[in-house]
Amino acid sequence: MKLAILLCAAAVAAPARDVYFDSINVLRPAFGAEYVIDDHRVELKRGVVMFHIENSGAPPVEFITPSITIQPYFAGDYRIEVTRFGETVIVPYGGDVRVVAPGGSHWLTVGQKMIVRGSAADPEFRVVSAVTRWRRLAARLAGFGHSAWTSGGGASGDSGDSNDNSRKEHATGKPAPKPDAPQKSVPVRPSEGSRHDSPASHRGR
Repeated sequence: MKLAILLCAAAVAAPARDVYFDSINVLRPAFGAEYVIDDHRVELKRGVVMFHIENSGAPPVEFITPSITIQPYFAGDYRIEVTRFGETVIVPYGGDVRVVAPGGSHWLTVGQKMIVRGSAADPEFRVVSAVTRWRRLAARLAGFGHSAWTSGGGASGDSGDSNDNSRKEHATGKPAPKPDAPQKSVPVRPSEGSRHDSPASHRGR
C-alpha cells in the first residue's frame, strides 16, 4: 500500500516533457500545464508554457488560448500563460510576436507584457512593461557606474564635463554654455509587409 502511494506521488511530481516541432523548435510546458497539440497548433487551456524557436525558418507554430491566437516567428523564447481566471499573459523574449483577435492583429515587442481577458469574440487587451523594478534598478546602477568610470567622476556621478563647466564659470564669472541635448532615437516598428506576415498555421505535409 505504501509503495503504491509513493509511486502515485512520484508520477504526479514528474516534470512535463519537452515537445519538439520538426526536431528543432521546442515547447517546454510548466508543471500542471493543460494543452492539446494538433500538428503545428497548440491549444493552451491552462498553465504556463515556454516556446523556444531555434530556427525561424521552420514551419511556424501558433498558440490558441481562450481569448486570442498567438503567432511567434523569430528565434528566441516566448512565455505564454493562461491563468486560473482565464486571462492570457504573453511575454516575448526573442522578438516581436503577433497577437490575433477578431478585431485585428497587434504586434507585441520585447520588453512588453500583454494581458488579455474576456471571450474570444470580444477580448480586452492591456500592455504593460515586462521589466521588473529590480531589473530597472540594476540597469540604472550599471549606467551610473559606467558614467562615473568613463568620466572620471567621484561617488556623486558628476561627469568631467560638468566639472569643467563649473571651473569655467568660477574663472570667468559667467555661466558656461550647456552642451546640446542628444537626439532621441525613434524605434522602428515592424510593418505588416515584412517577414512577420508568415502563414497563420501549417497544416499537414
